[in-house]
Amino acid sequence: MRILTSLDVNAHAYFYHGGSGASLYKDIPYHISSIEKDLGAYIQKYQFNIVTFINTLYNIEELERIDYQGKVIFEFHGYNSSISQELYKINSGQDKGYVKAIVVPSSYVAEIAKANLTNRKDLPIFVARNPIDTSVFYKQSTNAIVNMYPKLKTWKGIPIIGWVGRLDSNKNWEKLLSIFTAIKTKNSLVKLAIVSDITSSPDVHLFNEKVLQSNLSDEIILLPNVPFEKMPSYYSLITQSRGVFLSTSLSEGYPLNLLEAQACECPIVCTDIGGSNEIVTDKLTGFTFPVINDNIAILQTQELLNNSKLRKKVGKRARKSVLSKNNLDQNIKEYLNWITNLGNHEF
Repeated sequence: MRILTSLDVNAHAYFYHGGSGASLYKDIPYHISSIEKDLGAYIQKYQFNIVTFINTLYNIEELERIDYQGKVIFEFHGYNSSISQELYKINSGQDKGYVKAIVVPSSYVAEIAKANLTNRKDLPIFVARNPIDTSVFYKQSTNAIVNMYPKLKTWKGIPIIGWVGRLDSNKNWEKLLSIFTAIKTKNSLVKLAIVSDITSSPDVHLFNEKVLQSNLSDEIILLPNVPFEKMPSYYSLITQSRGVFLSTSLSEGYPLNLLEAQACECPIVCTDIGGSNEIVTDKLTGFTFPVINDNIAILQTQELLNNSKLRKKVGKRARKSVLSKNNLDQNIKEYLNWITNLGNHEF
């Protein structure tokens, strides 16, 4: 959960559970506690004007206990059964009217919000596209990732397909293996480097079994829980190997991994789904393919692997798009202006 005040950007974060992502908050005050009353005590201590619940309304009852008088935002990044339940709470008034606005990462998710909040058409919906720090994510040395995983050194000069995500049904790793296997029949040298948080991947054992059964163990490397600061080096490895970044997801809100890859000039082939197709413009800043049509993905990936001019052109266009649409400073200014107007608005 992210907690923000108004325009002076005095922002704190509050987590119900700890995790490796806390390292990203070294410059942001944050608190971790699963004790219910701690949330109310933290809000009272710092007198926040606005509280944003992200992806869950868990413990929103604490606001009533402390008689919170500020504004409450519900922010969600995708759509699943748990998000559906939270939107139902807001739509049916179970939030007791605390939620005063909705924040989403894409126009696609904004439409989901509208469809689920027919009784709360009064709620403003703000599309806060994921920004990215392009001074961190850019094509750079690959040493940081290669030194972590010696196997990558043996792949020098070989085109690498990249993929990032949890190993679960939505990320569609089985389609990834199917596409990769087909590409191997046309380009026997190509390899696959997967970055995944295996601690939150329910299918990691199934994935490993499938790789073994398919005799792909020497062709694939699974890079578990790569530190955030190493990710630019990973994407740069894909780019400089003359490879392709592939996304096979069934649904996405506005996937950050596509932005990160684009910022590092990775040519992308991804499923043509809401959220992803707001980032990747087919045949301009990457290629998109229908979820049900592996053949198109195979042809697109092969075209990029075989055409260095196209690969470089698509990569440079992609970075230019990120610099324009996902500019960190500009997006933050727009968000803060909206927050300020929300704070001044009486409900």
